[in-house]
Amino acid sequence: MAKPTNHPRLRLTRKAFTRQLDRNTALREEIQALRRQVKDLLQPPAENSATQLPSAGEKLAEWGRRLRFDEPVFTLRAQDITAPNSVRRWAASVADLLGSKDKIGDAMLTAARMEHWQRRYGCKVPD
Repeated sequence: MAKPTNHPRLRLTRKAFTRQLDRNTALREEIQALRRQVKDLLQPPAENSATQLPSAGEKLAEWGRRLRFDEPVFTLRAQDITAPNSVRRWAASVADLLGSKDKIGDAMLTAARMEHWQRRYGCKVPD
């Protein structure tokens, strides 16, 4: 039986595998942290809690200050049955392109809040 050789391409492959494994572990930990944040957000606030999520009107007013008057905007509502998955796909594309963790986290939390809203009030096919 021949002994395995320590081929340079094989060493490179092992290094690449180890790096990818480290990246996957880090991503798994980030996903678990995001899941904990989502779980915390979906808990009903205590009656004496002063933390309030911004209303849709407050968010629209904030976006209105940032947008140019002629900039096209696309809005997804929580009642739209496809909205949570659409937001998640958008977050995945942002992760691939920019790696912006804040935007990804915000989008994932929004998707989870949309699903929570749908369970509470129902959802439908988009108008």
